[in-house]
Amino acid sequence: MVMVFMSMMSLAGPANSSEDTMTVKKAESIITSTVIQSSSLGIYFDALTKLKQVKSAEEMQRYTLQTLTGFASIALSLKRFDLANLLLSRAQLYCTKKDSITYYEIYSGIAYIELSEGGLKASYAKLLKTLEFYKKRNMHYQYIVTLINLATYYRLTDNRAKAKIILKNAYKETVAHKQTLLQIKVLQTLFACDDDNELDYSLITTAIRQAQANNLTPFYPKCQLALARYYQGKLQDEQAFVAFDKTIELARKYNDNDCLIEALRRKGDIYERKNNYQLAYYLYRQVLTTEAQEEERNKKTIQDFMANTQDLLNWCDKNVRMEHGTFKLVDEDGNNVTGIYVAVGAFVLALLLAAGRLLRDKRNMSAAFEAEKLKNDELSSLLNDTASKVERNDALIAEMEQQISYLLLFYNNHNVLLDKIRNAVRSCYGKDNSVNNELRKICAQIMDYRLIPISSCFTEKQEKIMKNYQDKLLSLYPKLSKNEVLLATYIYLGLSTHEICILTGNQAQSVNIGRYRLRKSMNLDREASLEVVLRNVYQPSSRTDNKN
Repeated sequence: MVMVFMSMMSLAGPANSSEDTMTVKKAESIITSTVIQSSSLGIYFDALTKLKQVKSAEEMQRYTLQTLTGFASIALSLKRFDLANLLLSRAQLYCTKKDSITYYEIYSGIAYIELSEGGLKASYAKLLKTLEFYKKRNMHYQYIVTLINLATYYRLTDNRAKAKIILKNAYKETVAHKQTLLQIKVLQTLFACDDDNELDYSLITTAIRQAQANNLTPFYPKCQLALARYYQGKLQDEQAFVAFDKTIELARKYNDNDCLIEALRRKGDIYERKNNYQLAYYLYRQVLTTEAQEEERNKKTIQDFMANTQDLLNWCDKNVRMEHGTFKLVDEDGNNVTGIYVAVGAFVLALLLAAGRLLRDKRNMSAAFEAEKLKNDELSSLLNDTASKVERNDALIAEMEQQISYLLLFYNNHNVLLDKIRNAVRSCYGKDNSVNNELRKICAQIMDYRLIPISSCFTEKQEKIMKNYQDKLLSLYPKLSKNEVLLATYIYLGLSTHEICILTGNQAQSVNIGRYRLRKSMNLDREASLEVVLRNVYQPSSRTDNKN
């Protein structure tokens, strides 16, 4: 998961004493005093009541900016980057001082959103500009946060070495300025840049001690997860199991579902590597269940938040405006109010004139609308049922094709192996007839174990499917070696590590190293599943035709 940290007014650490930044006391009048209800079912945020009581344009500007950025912070916590971008763009419009701290806090928030959504070039330029501004103002907290985001940019562009250098400098800044919260945040970002076998045990224990000493409970699960990853990278499975169990316990206690899902998945990977597929399947099912529960919990929260966000933007449209770069209240100008009254009067008159005609047409349209709606509902239900059946059939076809190719692979290898053994026995014939007779009996017994040859048409079809798959794989990843393509084919067929060892004659460790090199050659992210990616590389044409 991308680790990002937004430096905005509602998230940045201690308030600044500058004229264009709200003090803690002023912020409390609009944020702390508003109705904020937080529960496991959702977040309700209503600041409009306080905003309606403000009459001064200067106060209104400060409070409106604070409210917009507060809403944007909640949108980011819900991972609704579209809403956050909309809110911050409106806040940037209302911020008239382009060289103020408030403006750059909003500016860095927009850079954060671009970084999260893949706009790397645009976010990089904004991050450098923000970093320079905070450095000149000696704003250490915001400066360190921007360094974290800059390191995230380099990690996303596969420049991990540069990201680690930036994070180490950021860590020194946190120690020098006693920013304990950011110190743990920097370490966690550094852990995300490292592979499992590159993690530093001393830094992990430092992060755990700092979190416990300062009672920073939200960081407990992620610090423990880093320790579990360290043991997993060292192939110390027993210690890894203990650390993962502790991570799962802390994640459930402090409601860190992202950490819980990763811990369950990684523990399942270890069981799969140890060929304990039953426990691995059980843990993978827990991952899917947790993801579904998290999505269902967030659904109601997002709906309520979107409604409140729309109310806030509507209120801003009605009550504030920008005139020649100046923030003004709509009712501040008497002429403007008069114009509004005239417009409202004309609108009401138009409604009265059209009311009779609308009432006459309404009855006729209602019946037609209900009939059309009923018909659309029936068609929609039929379409959904048909789509579900097609998806189930596609899944069954894909599974059967994979199993057939899997069995064919072992079928062919069975006869090839028997032929090699038979030829080896025949090579031992000598001058001693008694020995030769015994060897001939062995050869006859070997022939009894041969399987009946499969139809050539069937074999050619399956071989063609595998050839098409390998061609498609090489077209997507041309740098793969011959052995990597063969290993990818085995994984695509659903072979376990143990079965691949039987076919290739290699050790399990060699197969696991081959899987690691295959992931590296395919340039896959840590979160991506190798099996899922390989299954999605190619679909036989028969399934595509059926789906169409």
